[in-house]
Amino acid sequence: MNNFISLLNTTLHQEKVGDDKSDDEATIEEETLKPIEEIEEDIFDEPKSNSDNLQQSDNNYLDNTIPKSVSMPSIETLADTSRLMQRIQLLHTDCVKGVGVERLKRAYDILNNIEDDEVEPKLVALLGKDDFDEYAGKIWQLKFCEESLFTAI
Repeated sequence: MNNFISLLNTTLHQEKVGDDKSDDEATIEEETLKPIEEIEEDIFDEPKSNSDNLQQSDNNYLDNTIPKSVSMPSIETLADTSRLMQRIQLLHTDCVKGVGVERLKRAYDILNNIEDDEVEPKLVALLGKDDFDEYAGKIWQLKFCEESLFTAI
């Protein structure tokens, strides 16, 4: 867990260092922040567009060329996004598709008791070993990023 926290801190510090906006980024309007409930509605209500299909083909390319670590966040959430809100949306979409809304909410409840020594066994019991290996780090990072974003506002 300490290695994961160190990875998150390193990622966030790199984000700050590389946060100089290029001319292209300067022209892009800042996105409005949406509550999680609205993001969930967008995920389930939006039909697939051509850009979704292109992103899916990009993801398939990444799946075939870059090996995924079972315990680390996916390469898409670390490399493709340059803003915290985009990272949150990608992580949220990935977690909802992988474990579902209800299990994600229950995992949040478990993580809220972070001082509890039984967090990992409870998450394994909730998610199962395979989903725990794939999504526990992503769920923790999603929760951390959301808290960082909404406490900074």
